[in-house]
Amino acid sequence: MTTSPLPKQAVKFDGALAQELQGNVSEAIAREVIKVVPPIKSGKIMSLGVPSDIKIHSTDKSANYLAQLHATLAKNPSWNVEAEVMDANKLTFPDNHFELSITDFVLLGLDDEVGAAKHILRTVKPGGTAAITVWKDKPWQTALKEAHRRTRGDDTPLPPFLAVVDYDTDHFKGILQQAGYKDVKYFERAAWIEMPDLKRWATIAWTFLSTPAGGWTQFDEDIWDEAIEICAEKMQKGDAYVYEDGMHKIRMIATIAVTEKQ
Repeated sequence: MTTSPLPKQAVKFDGALAQELQGNVSEAIAREVIKVVPPIKSGKIMSLGVPSDIKIHSTDKSANYLAQLHATLAKNPSWNVEAEVMDANKLTFPDNHFELSITDFVLLGLDDEVGAAKHILRTVKPGGTAAITVWKDKPWQTALKEAHRRTRGDDTPLPPFLAVVDYDTDHFKGILQQAGYKDVKYFERAAWIEMPDLKRWATIAWTFLSTPAGGWTQFDEDIWDEAIEICAEKMQKGDAYVYEDGMHKIRMIATIAVTEKQ
């Protein structure tokens, strides 16, 4: 099959749609992280909404994601925050730099997970804290895989984003052990992604996360509506789904690792 432009039912990527896709789950888990790390009175950290005697450095490999933060910072010039594009495997911060480093949902899918974890630990001061979060369970991903299987066939390779497998706790522990982390405490926390329109959310997710490795084809446009129906149907099954107050909600589970650098 020859590749074609974006299917007519697809949506065009922008920061607002990315935010709609992920909802507030990352923020919800970040708030849980703040509850389990030691309090920071001064210094340099990566975090949210803190006093002016604390300097925050925020990084992401994607300029699109940082664009939202830059817009927020423009409206809040008094915030002591610097944001810059930076690869997690190539952190340029000096050794022993941060009192607290929080890494939210970055390790999964990196070419060198252990190397990134080493960089995080390298940049934390002795006695400082490193906190890393990973997703353990995303039920909506199962729905997308089911739609892929039923519309494209079992023999068709999974799209790259869907081929990435979430961490189980043992795998996560193994990465941090290889990176030299010691005396790590692990916490599991839940967050609920809310969707006022389930099919719209499925359309955004199918556009961003189900792009075939070889690109879109006319076939993908032909089976699009069926795929969205399957996604919406599958997401409503199981105890991770509830519908209340006019909102579809799906529970996601994160693992939080916290360690004090020796």
